Formats: sequence, C-alpha cells, structure tokens
Amino acid sequence: LATAIAALGGAAGGGLDVLFPSLQADVIDYDELRTGERKEGVYFATWHVAAKSATGVAGMLVGFVLSSTGFQPNVAQSESAQLAMRSLMSGLPFVCYTVGMLIFSRFALTQGAHRDVRAQLDARAALEAEPAGS
Repeated sequence: LATAIAALGGAAGGGLDVLFPSLQADVIDYDELRTGERKEGVYFATWHVAAKSATGVAGMLVGFVLSSTGFQPNVAQSESAQLAMRSLMSGLPFVCYTVGMLIFSRFALTQGAHRDVRAQLDARAALEAEPAGS
C-alpha cells in the first residue's frame, strides 16, 4: 500500500512539474493579448519566489510540529510524534492537494481558449509585420 501511494504521489508530483510551466506559458500569452506586453520575467520570478517561500514555510511548520509533539532524533518516537509524522507526510499533503485541485477546477483558460488567444496574437503580429502603406 505504501509503495502504491508513493508511486501515485510521485506520478502526481511529476505531472505537476510538466503541467505548471505549460500553463504558465498559456497565461503569459493571455496576459500579452490583454495588455500588449510580454512579462515572462515577472511571472517566472513571482512563481519561484512563491515556491521558495512555500518550501521555507513548510520546513518551519514541520520543525514546529515535530518539536511540539516531542520528536527526538535517533530514538523510538512517542505516539504523538508518530501521529505528527504521519499527518505531515500524508494528511497535510492530501489537504493541500485537495484545496489546490478545487481552486484549479475554476481555471478557465482551456485548450480551446488558448488556441483562440494564440490566433489573435498571431493575427496581431502579422498586422504589425506588414510594411507601411501596403
């Protein structure tokens, strides 16, 4: 069971590593259509600051939870420390992924909508590339 859960979690995490950069590119295209500017740097910087901040907060949270439940390295753990470790390794990620899934379910930039965005951007670029007076 643990192997199956780990495999499923690994596949989900690997899928996110592919999905999010792809979605980011689509959102950047949408933003360009809306504003007329390309802002990849802002999007990537914001994304990475948020990811690094979340990693730092998660590490801090784990430390606080483990220390408050009596975790001691290299010894048999108390029931409360074991429950905390199980919760941090399974319950909390489950809750976070579920909340993320619910938020993401409202994401409206579908493949068809992005195709329309690209068509409009390409048409705009073609008009801008035409020589003056033609």
